[in-house]
Amino acid sequence: PGLFTPEVVERFQRERQILAALSHPHIARLYDGGETEAGAPYIIMEFVDGKPLLQWAETSAPTRAERIRIFRDICAAVAFAHAHLIVHRDLTPANVLITADGAVKLIDFGIAKPTDTDRGAPTDAAIAALTMTPGYGAPERLTSTQVSTAADVFSLGRLLQDLIPPGRNDRELRAIITRASARDPEHRYASVEALAADIE
Repeated sequence: PGLFTPEVVERFQRERQILAALSHPHIARLYDGGETEAGAPYIIMEFVDGKPLLQWAETSAPTRAERIRIFRDICAAVAFAHAHLIVHRDLTPANVLITADGAVKLIDFGIAKPTDTDRGAPTDAAIAALTMTPGYGAPERLTSTQVSTAADVFSLGRLLQDLIPPGRNDRELRAIITRASARDPEHRYASVEALAADIE
């Protein structure tokens, strides 16, 4: 009782609608969804037998080349979502699963929103901040609900820093991370594709 508040149901339904529009090899697939006879919403989605990104990196001891390949696959999934006007808004190591055979699966689009309908009231910023993972959420999410694809670029920069920590002489990688995770959205990469191109 009380579990399915209007806000929870709305978020659940939004994720279902978003996933229905996103068919990509690196995004967990939605198979079906609806409501039970009692009115409880449900989704049936792909089961991903994988580990969160940083746990995978720690236990699998991947090479630098493998880490770069994984990051490029993450970028491909995010760029695909952006091409469909969807900003994920919560790109964290926990929301990137890596399977035993090294496949990337992006999950949890529960707080994602279409970029063209993201129009909240100023007081909604505090609510939005509650869904932001510290260290990965873009700074602008603390003050505005009108978040662009630049927010995901910021999160990707933080993921890259954790996945491939730059060494003392790794100036190029450090520069990429610094640009991607700049506090000012205007100073970040203009797109995920631009970030991936520099990684390439």
